[in-house]
Amino acid sequence: MQHSKIERPNLEELADAVSKFTAAGADLFRDPGDENVIRPVLGWPELTEDEIAERMEENEANRQQMDALAGRAAMAAAQEDEDDEDDQGELDL
Repeated sequence: MQHSKIERPNLEELADAVSKFTAAGADLFRDPGDENVIRPVLGWPELTEDEIAERMEENEANRQQMDALAGRAAMAAAQEDEDDEDDQGELDL
């Protein structure tokens, strides 16, 4: 059996692909553990279990904050619609 050299992927192509996917809205690392697939390719150490847990907590806090902001935006839009209807009713008088 003869072994061949293991080649590393072209980092420029990898970076370009990651950039394009994230620009398109893809969440490549929704689970922080998924990042450990790519880190060795870049020559970086894998995340520890503690680092993964910390990132998951941060992600959850960010999701909650985004949900709260979305809720506020929806309430503001509803209030604006209601105000517009009130203004239209006043104009009809």
